[in-house]
Amino acid sequence: MQSNQVHVCLETPEAPTHGAVFADGTRWVCQCGANYVYRQGFNRAGFAEMDWWPAPAVAVPQQRKGHRSLRDRLTHSREG
Repeated sequence: MQSNQVHVCLETPEAPTHGAVFADGTRWVCQCGANYVYRQGFNRAGFAEMDWWPAPAVAVPQQRKGHRSLRDRLTHSREG
């Protein structure tokens, strides 16, 4: 079920304007953290249109920390 509410961040001055042309797949994250992507979708009347649509956040892989090898962790050197 879709809501009839307009997202407030799409009405702010920092939001992308409807008259401007954007590349397909352009992403925008609003101040509240909601993600949008500019792509082709179907409006309520069933016609295809290019517009800003809600999208899931892009997962950013975390960098692996440099760690010792398994052998070094199992057989650590004795000190003293």
